[in-house]
Amino acid sequence: MSSSVDPAARLVLLPDTDEPDPFDEYTTDDEDDNEHNDPQPPIPQLSRSVIFLYLLAPYLRLGAIYAFDIGGTSLTYGLAGLVVAASLSAFCRQIWFLLGRYLRKSSTEDILVHILARRHRRVSKHGWARYTFTIISGLFKLLLAAMYLRDAVDSALLLKLPDFIPPRSRLNMSIPLSILVFVLSLPRSLASKTVVYTTGLSVASYLAWLVAASRSYATNVPSILNPTLFGQRMLWNEISSIAFACTTAMTVPLSASLIAGSPSDSPTSRNAVAGSFQLLNMFSTMLAALLMLPLVVVAASPRTLVSAAKSDNIILGLRIATLVLSIPSVVVSITSLPLHGVAYRLIRTDLALSVITVLIFTLNLVPPTLANILDDGMLFLAVFGSFLLPALAHITIHYFRRPLSIVVPQPSVPSTPRRSHPSRSPSPSRDPLLQRKERLLQRRRFGKRLLWDVVIWIVLIPICVYALVWATGRLARRW
Repeated sequence: MSSSVDPAARLVLLPDTDEPDPFDEYTTDDEDDNEHNDPQPPIPQLSRSVIFLYLLAPYLRLGAIYAFDIGGTSLTYGLAGLVVAASLSAFCRQIWFLLGRYLRKSSTEDILVHILARRHRRVSKHGWARYTFTIISGLFKLLLAAMYLRDAVDSALLLKLPDFIPPRSRLNMSIPLSILVFVLSLPRSLASKTVVYTTGLSVASYLAWLVAASRSYATNVPSILNPTLFGQRMLWNEISSIAFACTTAMTVPLSASLIAGSPSDSPTSRNAVAGSFQLLNMFSTMLAALLMLPLVVVAASPRTLVSAAKSDNIILGLRIATLVLSIPSVVVSITSLPLHGVAYRLIRTDLALSVITVLIFTLNLVPPTLANILDDGMLFLAVFGSFLLPALAHITIHYFRRPLSIVVPQPSVPSTPRRSHPSRSPSPSRDPLLQRKERLLQRRRFGKRLLWDVVIWIVLIPICVYALVWATGRLARRW
C-alpha cells in the first residue's frame, strides 16, 4: 500500500486548544499585527498593589464630592445610579483591557489609530491621527487637572482664617497650590514613589473627608456646599456626578503594565494576567462603590447652604488635600508629543512640565461663566470616553474590521517570484486544513465574545444614547 503523503508538504504547528481559556476572547497569536508598530508600554511595570491604587483612586475624587454637594435626588434613584455607573465602569474597563490585549496595544491612542487605519499595514501612515488623539487626550487631562485646582481654590477661599492674615484672592491662593502641584509632578512617571505616595495620600484624605462630612451630618451640622456648583452648569446633577466619578482614562496603559510584568507569554501566564486584572478591576470598583455609598445616602437628605463664616475648616482642608494630591497622577499621565531633532533637545522634561503647570494655572483663573462651560464639556468628554468610546471601539473592531487570524499566517512582505516546482504544496494561508482550523477557532472566539456583545448592544448602547438625548435636551433648555 503506497503512501499518499506528499514528501514536500509543509508542517504547521497548531496551538493546543484542548482546554478552553475563559479569558481568551480576544487573544491572537498573530505576531505580524504589531511588527514595528507597537511602542513600549507608556507606563513602566507596576506591582499589582500600585495598579489597584491607580484603579481605585479616580473614583474617590471630585465626582464623588460633587455627588455629596449637589444632592437633591431620592435615595432610590441615587442608589440605582451608583450601581449602574459602577457596574458599567467595571465592564468598560474590561472591554478596554480585552481590546488592548487582542490588538496588542499599550495605549488608547494606539487602539484608536488601529481602528482608523482599517488595515494594520497602514498604521504607520496615520501619524497625524496619533498626534490628534494625543492632543485630545492631553487637553482632556489638562482640563481635568484645572477643574481639580479650581475647586481646591474655591474651597480655600471659604476657609475661616484669623483676621491678621491678608485678604485672599483666587490669584494668590492659586500660586502656592500650583507650585505644590509642579513639585509633586517632577518625577514624570506613575512608577515614581512620589506619585504613588501622593495618590495614596489623596485616597487617605478622601477617607478622612468622608468621615468628617458624615460626622457633620450625623451631628446635625449643616453641610457645606460648594457655591460654584450653583452657577450656569447645565449637565451637572447627582446622577451625572456619580457617572463622572466612575470615569477613568488609564485602563489600557495600566493593563499593558500588568501584561508586561508577566513572566512569559504562555497561555497559562496570559490567563493569570487576565484573571489578575479582572480581580483588581472588580475589587477596586466594589470598594469605591462602598466608599461612595454614604455620600449617596446623605445627599438624599435635605440640607442647607451655609456661609463661609460657619464653614468647617477640617472638611474644607481635607477636600483641598484630596483634590490637590490627585492632580500629579493626572499630570504625569499626559503623553508627551513625539518630538525630534532640535525640538527634542530644546524642550526638556522640566520645561514641558512647566508649560503644563502654567496652562493648568491659567485655566483655573478663567471667569466663572467660561469655567461652567468647560466643566460641562469635561463631563461630556469624560462620560463619552469612558462608556461610549469603548463600546464603539468594540463594535468597529469586531463588526467592521476583518478579524485577526489565529493560526493562518499573514505574510509581512510581498513574496518574491520563485521558480515553479511541480510537487510544491500550497502555501499555509491557502491550506484547506489550516483554513478549516482557522474557521473553527474564529467561531469559538465569537462564542466567547457573545456575552460582551449582548451587554454592549442591549445595555451599554441604550444607556449612552439616553444620556446623549438627555444632555442635548438640557443644553437646548428643553427640560
